[in-house]
Amino acid sequence: EDRVEKEPWALTRCGCLAKLEIERNEEKGVWFVKEFDNQHMLELANPDHDAFLGVHRVMSDSKKAQAVELHMSGLRPFQIMEVMENNHDESEEVGFVMKDLYNFFTRYEMKNIKGRDAENVLKYLTRKQEEDPEFFFKYTTDEEGRLRNVFWADVESRLDYAAFGGVVIFDSTY
Repeated sequence: EDRVEKEPWALTRCGCLAKLEIERNEEKGVWFVKEFDNQHMLELANPDHDAFLGVHRVMSDSKKAQAVELHMSGLRPFQIMEVMENNHDESEEVGFVMKDLYNFFTRYEMKNIKGRDAENVLKYLTRKQEEDPEFFFKYTTDEEGRLRNVFWADVESRLDYAAFGGVVIFDSTY
């Protein structure tokens, strides 16, 4: 069995004596408490603020679905958060904070775009061409049907080229 040894986290102590140290006995294959000190020198979080601690912040599946629906209807994340807070007496009852909502949308969008980015680009360019007959694009694919090259030019680009004769090329090869 390959075992990856992790670097231990840096100790960042702030004067609090509370400590729980756990160790593994390799011979017996068991974990045991090596040292425990329950002497807290710092104030613990106020119970009224528990909802804001990371361990308590969770977006339920129903909240995620509601957030996606609101997002698809055109609301921005801060507006979605306002709607969710207004549906509750206290903002704590929402179960998450604004940062959690932004993180959710980042993960959601990455998951839904990954693997279909080329398809989305071509759909976008097709829509642009439907909206503006002067818009031009052409693309090539490799033998496996994967997008290889894309060229596009809108009206402004074409006029600029006629006037100045320059082209900008983005090579995203990696």
